[in-house]
Amino acid sequence: MKAATFNIASAILAISGLAAISSAAVAGNITWQHVGELASVVSVTGNQVMLVTANQPTPVATVVQPATQLGGICIDCGQFLPFTPAKAGASCQMCSCGSPNATCVSWNELKKPTWQAMLQSLPAGVGLRAVFNTPNDPSSGLKSLFINRRQVLLPVTGLNALTPQQLVALVRPVGATSATLLDGGTRMELNLKSDWTTKASKTLAAIIQKAGGAVNSPVILALAK
Repeated sequence: MKAATFNIASAILAISGLAAISSAAVAGNITWQHVGELASVVSVTGNQVMLVTANQPTPVATVVQPATQLGGICIDCGQFLPFTPAKAGASCQMCSCGSPNATCVSWNELKKPTWQAMLQSLPAGVGLRAVFNTPNDPSSGLKSLFINRRQVLLPVTGLNALTPQQLVALVRPVGATSATLLDGGTRMELNLKSDWTTKASKTLAAIIQKAGGAVNSPVILALAK
């Protein structure tokens, strides 16, 4: 799959009717991969999403609203595909694949092409770029939530004794090019040279456990059994 090079302005113009993510992002030419803050999904219940973020000791609750912009890379054409929740089941407009938007960016066959099923099907820990309607206030709801498979955010413990060099060496087998412990060692951020997968999630859990640490993600812990 080729890397996407579309910035937010280009992607939004590709689908009429979508509002800009933020005037500051467009003016600054910030790519969709870096807009907002890094998060990962914990659970989805109705319109509520529980997210792990880098600045909160526990998962935060937020809401996907009708105007929320969702998106990710279309598995067929490699282009960035944004859409609103109501359009999750509509056909992809970026290429001729004909698949529902939710299926395109989830990279999975979904029984129902809803945004909820899309998020629930993602590899545990996969990066989500979250923008809240009010900055730093998840309760205000999501302005946008984009899937970035070249980043990972996981709750972890037991890795504080590792040097930065040791940490990078530890996660290199899953394709990580950098690794950073955040929030006193309770969160780990990875940047990747290849797309994050469920297999990589399972491998990482085993590697961290062998090193004396733990990934505090119920999804990954279940995979590692």
